[in-house]
Amino acid sequence: MLAIVTLTVFWSANNFAIQYGRGTAIALAEQLSLRPAVIIDTTEALFLNRLPGVEETALPSQTTDQKYHFRYRGLRLLAQSGDRMFFVPSKWTPGAGTALMLRDNPDIRVQSYAE
Repeated sequence: MLAIVTLTVFWSANNFAIQYGRGTAIALAEQLSLRPAVIIDTTEALFLNRLPGVEETALPSQTTDQKYHFRYRGLRLLAQSGDRMFFVPSKWTPGAGTALMLRDNPDIRVQSYAE
């Protein structure tokens, strides 16, 4: 009997977590324009121009020791957890739902801006 009660509690918690996560994702997708718009500068090309609305620009060389060589616009910061940052294209749709995860390190620079 205790095994059945325990199994039922775990099953209920699992169902709640699934529904809560799904609801949170739907609400976030509907309000994506409220997430911070960002510019990402990188030392290496990330080839993100395949994502809808994302522009890749090669930064002109100002000096020989210039650190960042590529700039990406058209992304929104979705979340940050520890040293991981999660981004989605500004024109994200559920059908083309690609997300990008970058680790916060000296090879990238992230700036927010107002649209």
